[in-house]
Amino acid sequence: MITSAGHLVSLQELIETDPKTIIGEVHEQFTRETFGKPTWGIVSKYFDNLNPIPHHLHWKKWEVYDIHRYVNPGTHYSHYHTTAMGLYPWVTKDMLRDCLSRFGAPQGNDIRSLSPHVKVPVDQGGFCMPNGVLHSPTDLATHEVHVLMDEHFLAEDLTLDGAISVEGAFYACREQDYPKDKHGDWDYLVSIFDFEANQDLNFVLRNSRRPLRADKFCSEGVEAFWIVHGDFLGEQKCSILRLVLQPKAKTTLKFDSPCVFHVNRGMGLVGNMGVNFEKTLHLGQITHELGFITQQAADGGVLFQNAGKEPFVLTLDFPQNAHKVTPGI
Repeated sequence: MITSAGHLVSLQELIETDPKTIIGEVHEQFTRETFGKPTWGIVSKYFDNLNPIPHHLHWKKWEVYDIHRYVNPGTHYSHYHTTAMGLYPWVTKDMLRDCLSRFGAPQGNDIRSLSPHVKVPVDQGGFCMPNGVLHSPTDLATHEVHVLMDEHFLAEDLTLDGAISVEGAFYACREQDYPKDKHGDWDYLVSIFDFEANQDLNFVLRNSRRPLRADKFCSEGVEAFWIVHGDFLGEQKCSILRLVLQPKAKTTLKFDSPCVFHVNRGMGLVGNMGVNFEKTLHLGQITHELGFITQQAADGGVLFQNAGKEPFVLTLDFPQNAHKVTPGI
């Protein structure tokens, strides 16, 4: 990260210098208890694979999605991009076992034929993906936030990028989630598979998040919407806020928590730092479209100002337990 004084440091180094000032007491306590040290408890990223990655699940990792037109130019509301999630209610344990046992067959195991396909919501709010549920990312660029870890089981053995071996399917499974001596043991996998979560008839309804106007952050020329809000898996996991400032608009906002911000369109100021959207990124390039708002800054109030001739659009990612009152509750 580049500090306001122009110094280049890692976020973790910054946190370790003064955890309470950077991430606040609440998040410091949470991350010490969860990860054993003060750190930033979420990953904020844009996932833009060339082809859709395999149908997969995470044994413990939850994640939320925000798919919007700013990083998917030309995408229209009536698009036909879909994703597969969970299993149809009629899929039995034997059917899933038989499907997985075909891993490595010339035509693939075709596991996505057992999963309902739904239209991907673009600019229509966010979506929450619980751990343990099969899902297939779309071919659209996806803003994704998840807990600070990564692990997965690849349930699909053949994609546009080629074939996946059984060894490769289990490569990213952690020992504490799925024992190594059970890799390739389809009977064991089916025995621990969460059929209730994967065959929830109200899965899409339960986990969709429609945009929710955030009136406390709105003012003349400034609109704010919660994209991901409410409880998830029974608690306040994380949340995503979109800010849109019209030309010449400015506002100063206070937050309960530190957050990561992304610039999605235009240019302007966040605090005293100039930021802007980058249409093209190059490896090793230092950009000014991703930043971090500390707890100290959030408490005192952060200036957001449009310095361009088009709307200035930002997305703010908040961590677990960030809000005194959960948005949407």
